[in-house]
Amino acid sequence: MRLIFHLLVIVSPLILSAQKNVKFGDVSLAELQLQVYDQDSSASAVVLYDKGEFKTNGEFTRHRRIKILTNAGKSYANLALNIPSKGNISAFVFNLENGQIVKEKLNNSSIYSEEIFDGFHIYKIFLPNVKVGSVIDIRYMHYGIPFEWRFQETIPVVYNELKLERTQYVIFEKQQRGFGEIEKIAENHYKAENVPAFVIEPNVSHYSNYITKFEFQLTKITVPGYFYENISTSWPSISEELMEHYRFGQIIENSGYLKDSIKIWNKKLTEDEKIHKAYYHMRDEISWNNQNRLFVSQFQNKKLKNEKQGSSADINLTLIAMLKAMDVEVYPVILSTRENGLLNPLIPNLWKVNYVLAYVITDKGGIYLDASDKNLVPGLIPQKCLNGNGWLILGSNDGQWVSLNSSNVAETYQMVNIFMTDVQSPVAEVSQKISSLKYLEWIKRYKEFESDDRFRIHLKDKFQVDVESYQSKIKPEKAIVTEVFNADLDEAIIDLGQELLLDPFVFCGFASNPFKSVDRTAPIDLVSKLRERSTINITLPDNLIVGELPKSEAISTLNKGIVFVVNYSQLGNKLQIQYTFEINETVFPQEDYQTLKNFYSHIIDKIEQPIRFVKKT
Repeated sequence: MRLIFHLLVIVSPLILSAQKNVKFGDVSLAELQLQVYDQDSSASAVVLYDKGEFKTNGEFTRHRRIKILTNAGKSYANLALNIPSKGNISAFVFNLENGQIVKEKLNNSSIYSEEIFDGFHIYKIFLPNVKVGSVIDIRYMHYGIPFEWRFQETIPVVYNELKLERTQYVIFEKQQRGFGEIEKIAENHYKAENVPAFVIEPNVSHYSNYITKFEFQLTKITVPGYFYENISTSWPSISEELMEHYRFGQIIENSGYLKDSIKIWNKKLTEDEKIHKAYYHMRDEISWNNQNRLFVSQFQNKKLKNEKQGSSADINLTLIAMLKAMDVEVYPVILSTRENGLLNPLIPNLWKVNYVLAYVITDKGGIYLDASDKNLVPGLIPQKCLNGNGWLILGSNDGQWVSLNSSNVAETYQMVNIFMTDVQSPVAEVSQKISSLKYLEWIKRYKEFESDDRFRIHLKDKFQVDVESYQSKIKPEKAIVTEVFNADLDEAIIDLGQELLLDPFVFCGFASNPFKSVDRTAPIDLVSKLRERSTINITLPDNLIVGELPKSEAISTLNKGIVFVVNYSQLGNKLQIQYTFEINETVFPQEDYQTLKNFYSHIIDKIEQPIRFVKKT
């Protein structure tokens, strides 16, 4: 079945005076003179007007006008559209120069296209001469209703209107998202005025999941004289559609340029060896071109063989094909990356899918595979893919939802030996093992510094202590690094004369409470499960005794979604602190925000309690 993408996605919102009828290509002096939006003085840009209208002939037209208020707002001049033809895009940039309105038209040379599949493209538009104070006016047309209509964005919206005429040519259903109010003018006619900007809070999966909008599910589209299509109305039907597609399912059934190598490997290797061989061949031999895709590129085999690079789909669908040819039980998992928003199980829209993983079934269980990142290993997928659930395609018209967050844990195990002395500053010997998702974070940061010595300086700035030596031992085949370093803790101690105060958690991952807002409108997304464990041993000299030791404590949220444990003990001149912090649930409803905020505040208060030592006289 031919797939149809005709969604338009634009990077911006709406603003200014709530006008019901605005003429395209004609802006007012007042719009150009606007310097600050009075309802939100911090706004970098504002959507003055946004109107979409769907006609009975199947034609959809959108007119959007944006005012640029600051340098940061100029990013809203870079637009990305998914529509059938760039010839249907018109735009102007207006500026005020010497008191005169200057109008500049978008040229076709400033429109760049990238084919996704079957002649459908992403069009990227770079508007000319955009500066602080500019007004951008854009209009475009395409056939079919868009898959979503946003009434809210991350900048304020002054006026937004959507009118949908029911027609036999396009059959659709809609679902409302977000928390804002939408006024119904008439049947299938809606508007929203003076919509505040959606505030992006910490630990949100992606703002587009929670803004006020309509999502549409198309069931049929007919363009008279052009085509007729039934659109997939369930996720199993999407499985069928994809498995029949020549740039998805047909790729899986054809091992391509590697078929000769596969014949040799298939005869000699065990199942585990086959998985290992295929995975590391694709990971190490082919470089990812930074494109997240669901479908393979044109001339995919040629690009992989000759250019040694490809998109995520080029790499991972070829990997699935290799494993399938070697009689390994393997299936594709389709998903939406974090920056692309969550998949909606109730609305099976392929436009929301932009990534594919391999999923291998073995005697030991299921294993995710992603060979597009050279830092990954079998079973480990990148953070961008930890986005709720993916759709596991088990065959034509068959599949099931699978969790993407359950199998990956960010892990750190730490041993700290602190030696208090009577003649110099305390010193610490630190050893820690970092693995899984924490390793991916670490290796990305480490490569920015290129050497142990430069990374030592980074740790000095991070912990605010003098790190005197540093060594790392990397095991890339296991996604593990072991760090060993020594540090002078002079900055971690306060000398009060007869007493010393020591911060024993100087190397702890906690710096501050991430939850600072008074309230919350969106669910809390902590991305991945986490395990941090630390054992801190403190050796005292003869002239120091413990004056006060904080109390041990174990606390957790409901159902142990988050766990914090700290135990203090003393034997002679040795103290030991055992610390555990675990995140076992990654998503919490916004109703739990105050609980989480208070929970983190309590942890911060606890680890900021110093140990008090008294000097013997």
